[in-house]
Amino acid sequence: KFTRHSSKFGSLKGAVGFIKDTLLETDAPISGILFGDPGLGKSSILKALAWYLGRDRNMMVILVNGPAIADASKTATLMTLVNQENDRGKRVVILVDELDDHLAITNDVGGKSGKAAALMSLENDVSVIGTCNLSKEQIHPAFVREGRGNFQIHLNPLASTQIPIINAY
Repeated sequence: KFTRHSSKFGSLKGAVGFIKDTLLETDAPISGILFGDPGLGKSSILKALAWYLGRDRNMMVILVNGPAIADASKTATLMTLVNQENDRGKRVVILVDELDDHLAITNDVGGKSGKAAALMSLENDVSVIGTCNLSKEQIHPAFVREGRGNFQIHLNPLASTQIPIINAY
């Protein structure tokens, strides 16, 4: 059985390694969220993860933008690709940048949007890792509950003492 994690990391490499290892620990679909303020490296983590996982011949990595999967025809095309790769024996991982509109609590019935329902449906069949600029309190609880949200990684802004070091390099 897969254990749910909520973690903080001191480096992008640490976060990428954790997600990569988590995906490789189980054959079941894994879902996770990287969240925090804009400009902290969430998109960079997804790109690094795509590179690491894409090196595995048995894995198909699809990197998409959140607004793109809100379109029903694009989602149908994505699912066709997922099914084709599954038929070829590949494990599919979808990495989605900018999921704010999908993950946010709304005023709709049940507090989640149609976009949220579509994303949840996708997560039932395939591993989906996404990013958002929301706080944990703004993310709909359905995405972080046991059995749905396997992990959440919060990225914090740099401390004021770290900024001069980063700027020097």
